[in-house]
Amino acid sequence: MRHTTLLLAASLACLAPAARAQTPPGAGDARASFARAVTLYADGNYEAALVEFQRAHRLSGNPNLLYNVGAVYESLGRFVEARDALVAYRMGGTPSSVGPRAAELDARLARLRERIGTLRVTVPTPGLRITVDGAEVAAERARAGVPVSAGRRRLRLDAPGHTTRELEVDVAGGGELVISEGLDVRRAPLTLRSDTDEASVRVDGREVARTPVEGPVMLPEGTFQLEVTRPGYVSVRREVTLGVAGAVVDATLAWDPAMPPSVAAGVRVESNVDFPAVSVDGRSVVADGSTRVPAGRHQLRVAHEGYVPTTRAITLAPGANTERVWLDATPQLRAEHADRVRRQRTVAYVFGGVGLAAMAGGAALLVTGLGDFNDADAEVTRIVALDDSCFVNPLNPACGDTQARTDARLAADEDRSAAATRAVVGGVVLGLGTAALVVGSVLRARSDPSDRYDRPAGWGVAVGFGGASLRGTF
Repeated sequence: MRHTTLLLAASLACLAPAARAQTPPGAGDARASFARAVTLYADGNYEAALVEFQRAHRLSGNPNLLYNVGAVYESLGRFVEARDALVAYRMGGTPSSVGPRAAELDARLARLRERIGTLRVTVPTPGLRITVDGAEVAAERARAGVPVSAGRRRLRLDAPGHTTRELEVDVAGGGELVISEGLDVRRAPLTLRSDTDEASVRVDGREVARTPVEGPVMLPEGTFQLEVTRPGYVSVRREVTLGVAGAVVDATLAWDPAMPPSVAAGVRVESNVDFPAVSVDGRSVVADGSTRVPAGRHQLRVAHEGYVPTTRAITLAPGANTERVWLDATPQLRAEHADRVRRQRTVAYVFGGVGLAAMAGGAALLVTGLGDFNDADAEVTRIVALDDSCFVNPLNPACGDTQARTDARLAADEDRSAAATRAVVGGVVLGLGTAALVVGSVLRARSDPSDRYDRPAGWGVAVGFGGASLRGTF
């Protein structure tokens, strides 16, 4: 502090003769700034003292003030600036001021060098911007080595397309600290929308994912060539520019109509319904397997009016493939079917019940009619035989009154005729009842089964007209 105080006084004295001989412009302001700087320095307010000393130097042009500037820098712990100011003072100060202090300057500069380290930044990132303690440093200079005051330094590394790195490093006096780790490439999300599984997603020729891509793919920001390919499909190729917000790309692949046989497949759908509507990856195909589909993984959808559509993942091999798909009926179709079955069976049971009743009544009439007919016919036969014997022997006591025999015969004929009618009616009623029972049985047998829409344990497939109608049998 003693040397600094002497120099401060000497510097102030150096300003005074100039003021007496010829006052240059701004000399008064320089002396005022110098005076304030001395007071501030004595009070320990080094930041303000530095500002005033620098202003006094700028206004007066007195190189001796650089000694004061160097002293303040040293007090602030800014050893590099202190060294530079003292070197400039030694090179440009007046001999009368510098000469007596040569040994002191050498000692102070040696002490400062011990408090200065070297920071080298060799990060291999193009366009690198480097900031040390808030001051930007050229990349080439930082690569060669930047002198910094010993202690903790704040470092910021930034480059286009890379994540900014901010760190605090400790630099030892007389030592060297090398920062060489590259910056992380800044990445942004690429959202890929595709209805095709197992497609290769390539960026600049390098595969980064395969569909389906569940979430965004994180890629370096910038412009690149995107390619989505799968054998049997027309490839999607486009240039994509990826910024901070990312990008969304629709990569819907179309089937290649000229796909080679080695990747072509067909899928034949066996179902429990006639003419099901079949689609693969949302594209309509014929259920008989005649449509050419790229081999590999797909989403198969089978639908039919009145049935719940079914979607499943399938893997097709080149050539013919068969998929067995059962469609469940909708609740509405099941309810309509249950009502129809109830109506059909009610009619069948009515016919059967009426037929059974008619058969019972007809059989009773037929049996009693035949019995009465036989009895009446026997009576007529007896009376005819009696008439014949009475004609031969009129005196036979059994002959009795002729009119009585005639009336008896007429009554027997009427009874026989009535019995025959009852027998005929009974036979007709029995026949009609039998027919009604047969009709009821046929209707019951031909009515829809109540479990028609229940999935059976095993079911086969019947090929319909032209090979396009596929129906399950159970």
